[in-house]
Amino acid sequence: MSILDNVGAEASPDENAEYLVEDENFSTQLPGLFEFLARVKINGQIRKPGRLILYYEPGKAHCCLSDKHTGSVAFHAGEGLYECLEALERRLQEGKVDWRKDKRSRY
Repeated sequence: MSILDNVGAEASPDENAEYLVEDENFSTQLPGLFEFLARVKINGQIRKPGRLILYYEPGKAHCCLSDKHTGSVAFHAGEGLYECLEALERRLQEGKVDWRKDKRSRY
């Protein structure tokens, strides 16, 4: 058996775990984003965890949320990365994220 046999294979989360990781600081400061990124089980059902991409362009910071479970994406641009994260947190908590179908999704 080679270590290469498992390259690219998804790691199996603990069957009883509701979250991929525990991160007390992040989950306290931005609980909605933490749940979106790390929750792998909801109401007893398996959920694919979300992704967050952060990047800068001249004069702006951008955040992109990607939900593999539903094939949706959402974006936010702002003055800085933390402002983007806070705005996405607020929108997640209020249920006001402008989700769009990911054009690259196979769903």
